[in-house]
Amino acid sequence: MDKLKIRPYILRLYKEPNKQNLIMLCFIVPVKSKVVSNDWNQFEKLVERTMKSLTNQIDDNYQIIVVCHEIPQMDFKHDKIEFVQVDFDPPKLDPNGTRDENREKKELDKSYKIKHGVKIAEKYHPDFLMVVDSDDLISNKILSYVNKQDQSSPGWYVNKGYNYKEGAKYLFYKNKTFNHLCGSSIIIRKDLIDELFVTEPWLWYMHETMETSAGNLQPLPFPAGVYSIANGENHFMSNNYTGTIIQRFLFDFSKYRQLFKKLAKYRIHPLNGKFKRTFNFYHIN
Repeated sequence: MDKLKIRPYILRLYKEPNKQNLIMLCFIVPVKSKVVSNDWNQFEKLVERTMKSLTNQIDDNYQIIVVCHEIPQMDFKHDKIEFVQVDFDPPKLDPNGTRDENREKKELDKSYKIKHGVKIAEKYHPDFLMVVDSDDLISNKILSYVNKQDQSSPGWYVNKGYNYKEGAKYLFYKNKTFNHLCGSSIIIRKDLIDELFVTEPWLWYMHETMETSAGNLQPLPFPAGVYSIANGENHFMSNNYTGTIIQRFLFDFSKYRQLFKKLAKYRIHPLNGKFKRTFNFYHIN
């Protein structure tokens, strides 16, 4: 056979992966209720940006399951997104309760929604699952990377990522243990998902997990997540809480050494074009 005819065929085989060998990945996105949101209209914009980031994947063998009480109103539509409304009550926060007490209620709500999303995901026959918080962003390379890995692997975790304070003109790059900070950081085989939950002191989705009964999760070799903080809706790193942390360090000089040690783990990173394309990032007004 003519070599000139053979070569295009070989190149086509190289560029087009065998679709039968691709994994099915389901993204589970738990969304807080409108009754516990500080600014629902602003929160809807955060959710929409997260949806645009998720649908920015290079490969398309995925499904997004958004679990919520109220469906956020968005201009953005995509056939890979399914909204699922739950019928249990939203958390009832106590205005006089402690931060930890109210956080427990929010984490319970989030965990129940994740578990409900996992059940809904069964109809798509996923090989792996990834929980993504509704205000975070992920790299468009995650799925294409996983597609090239051993499908019997227990999964992967986001070791490198970025912290972004809404409205800032730069990010902070964290080059390790990003999964200790951000909930959008674990890709796990579907049969192992229950191992990411603990029941003490309450039902809690443990995104810090790196060990499973099937072996250790492996780190993704590239920055794969953006953790949005101080956006008015993040119930852990809220505006008030980040402000409290800053004040604590300002008036307790014994903590400066600890602060500098923490800051040494981060590097300032610009909001350049490559970053914006990778995470489908844009500023929210």
